[in-house]
Amino acid sequence: MKSLNFFCIGAQKAGTTTLFHMLNQHPDIYIPASKEAHYFDNDKQFELGYEKYWNQHFSGYANQKIIGTITPSYAYISSVPGRIRASLTNKPKFIFILRNPVERAWSHYLMMRYLGKETLSFEEALKIEESRIQQSHQNNVDFSYLNRGYYTKQIENYLQYFPREQLLVLIFETDFILKKEQTLNMITDFLEISPFEFELDIRKNQFKQMKNRKAVQLMRDPIISKIFKPIIPSKDIRKLARKAFLRLNTSKQHKPKLSVEKKEYFMDHYFNDELIQLEQFLGKDLNCWRINN
Repeated sequence: MKSLNFFCIGAQKAGTTTLFHMLNQHPDIYIPASKEAHYFDNDKQFELGYEKYWNQHFSGYANQKIIGTITPSYAYISSVPGRIRASLTNKPKFIFILRNPVERAWSHYLMMRYLGKETLSFEEALKIEESRIQQSHQNNVDFSYLNRGYYTKQIENYLQYFPREQLLVLIFETDFILKKEQTLNMITDFLEISPFEFELDIRKNQFKQMKNRKAVQLMRDPIISKIFKPIIPSKDIRKLARKAFLRLNTSKQHKPKLSVEKKEYFMDHYFNDELIQLEQFLGKDLNCWRINN
């Protein structure tokens, strides 16, 4: 059992699944097949201890130099960096990919619609987000469309526990979309492993549309879950069955887009101050996020 030394902590909907499939090509990197192996953000799992987490997710480890996890919620859940610091004795490195917060929120919203969890319009969901996420931990995970886009405070939270040189901040639109090969070289340098010729033509988490939203919502009904629990006792098998049902009930389509006017309004209304603060904090130009750049 060894200490993890690499974390990709987000952001959610910022190419982390694609990065997972790319980094898994490198012979010096081991990331579990279950990409989002939640532990540090899950109270119940964390209470069970690091050894159980390691045995459950890292049994395939074969002495690779980099042992890590890609779990986007680790950036957002505030208790995570303190738990990592208290659990590990080494000096782990962190990658945080930042995406235009309006585009990220919209993509997050579409995912919740696809999963059958969201029934409100985007505008309605944003208006009641703050009261909604206060209601439960699960609501905070599911409906934090705006809150996950306030990146400055998330980075500052990590810097309370780890030095700046252990954190690599990337911009999705420039570093990940326009300069993918150079960015992967930057990542291997950051992780102090040999350069590698990655297969770059990988696209994951393409947009899918629900064929029958009511059927999916019914599958998530607590009463239906209680009926299926004794029939299928294994939680993992129930999870696989739910994923199979989702696949059968979806079709790939063109992703709906926000109008330029709405993107501009949401950026000005919700993120203008954050954008200015983040540019100053990172010392980076984020004009790629502005509508009229």
